[in-house]
Amino acid sequence: GSNSLEEFRSDWRSQLNERSYREMHEAVGFYQTWDDHEVDNDYDPTSISPSTFANAEQAFYESFAIERGPGDGLWNSYVWGDTAEFIILDSRSERYVPTEDYYISQAQMDWFLERLSNSTAHFKVVLNSVPITDMPGGYFGEGDRWEGYGRQRDQVINHIVDNDIRNVWFLSGDFHIGMVT
Repeated sequence: GSNSLEEFRSDWRSQLNERSYREMHEAVGFYQTWDDHEVDNDYDPTSISPSTFANAEQAFYESFAIERGPGDGLWNSYVWGDTAEFIILDSRSERYVPTEDYYISQAQMDWFLERLSNSTAHFKVVLNSVPITDMPGGYFGEGDRWEGYGRQRDQVINHIVDNDIRNVWFLSGDFHIGMVT
């Protein structure tokens, strides 16, 4: 329900001041991406007010030590030598393009496939807000994850298989369940 910059800042101050959240941040490092709740539940970038989005984004960057990615995007990559590359995707703010089947923008997709192809790291860990897998048993919300965007999901999977890219791991949240698939 927040709209103004001060409302989003207040939301983050409240969250970051909770004891358990502070303790978690003191104990471990984070790579962060965002999903819908950083703006509004299930928000659609084509219908939300541009000023509301800008305020949410500014408050997000003010609240965390996060670098902007290529093209000033919310997506980025961090390399830990030859061991791991953490590829962080923005699968929310670019998701809805009115006449296309885009889960992420073409610019982000090109960058993502380039990172997968050119990474020298043993493990390529893709941090994405929602799962890439087919969810079991007709799990709700197909349009709220890669499964609802088959063309781009197939492009990613085919790129990995066709180029024999090994040790690609997808790590996601949002669904409030635990599973390995």
